[in-house]
Amino acid sequence: TLRAEAVRRLLAGSPPKEVVLITATPVNNSLMDLYHLLRFFIRSEGEFADVGVPSMREHFARAMAIDPEDLTAEALFDILDQVAVRRTRPFIKKYYPGATIQIDGKPVLVTFPTPRVRRVTYAFAGVLPRFFDRLEEALEGYEYEWGVPAPDGVISMARYVPSMYRNDRSAIENYQVQNAGLLRSLLLKRFESSTAAFASTCRTMAGSHDALLEMIRDEGKIAKGRILADWINTEGDDEEVAVWLEANEDDLEDIDDYDVERLCDALEKDQELLIEFAEVAEGIRPGDDPKLRELIEEL
Repeated sequence: TLRAEAVRRLLAGSPPKEVVLITATPVNNSLMDLYHLLRFFIRSEGEFADVGVPSMREHFARAMAIDPEDLTAEALFDILDQVAVRRTRPFIKKYYPGATIQIDGKPVLVTFPTPRVRRVTYAFAGVLPRFFDRLEEALEGYEYEWGVPAPDGVISMARYVPSMYRNDRSAIENYQVQNAGLLRSLLLKRFESSTAAFASTCRTMAGSHDALLEMIRDEGKIAKGRILADWINTEGDDEEVAVWLEANEDDLEDIDDYDVERLCDALEKDQELLIEFAEVAEGIRPGDDPKLRELIEEL
């Protein structure tokens, strides 16, 4: 990406730059996110040979092969112990009592203010009557079972649990079910941020459903995860699309392996619900947003 290239330019040259990577979420898509972050700083795959890791990439690949339900920090502890520094507030209080920092050339004692939480109440009932009842119903999880569709009005997350629609009735992949649960939580968290953020996320998710439906109907293929995101960003004529399909053949599945009718029906219903929620949330103007009004009042 452009951002990655900018960071590489920043770190290039001699003498080495004195920089620190600060992150609360080093892993978003897969463990390889962390690998590529470390590669900004670590030039050699054998950098950690002295702690029993002859190849950093192979070490990460082995961790990636572990079932997500069985994965723990131990899988990468050898590397993390060499590069990570974690200092929580309780840690600082316990091990660095009396520590000071320099401010305007003078030592200042490190202290932490005592947080005092004060509740501020606002209600959406006036501008969104029964909306949260409807949202709760739509996000209410259900037991994923082959051949059992989601109840009417419930988002099935079929886009993220395609293994539920395979013809061979193979076991549903647990990581897909976990992803679906995380996405349900994400929608609630987005509304916690703002109605605009919630609407934007609903639109984005609906768009990915549309892309998968298009691929199924036009190309006879099913893509998952990052490959589908890559497909969404693919633009060009039929020849360029054909080149993309050939290049990503190993990551695509034939629709013959799926109950396409059930899958498309679930995708369309989820898409309708997501668009419906987006339209409702988009109907709230800033001047009508009770949370925004309360925030302005507090400020």
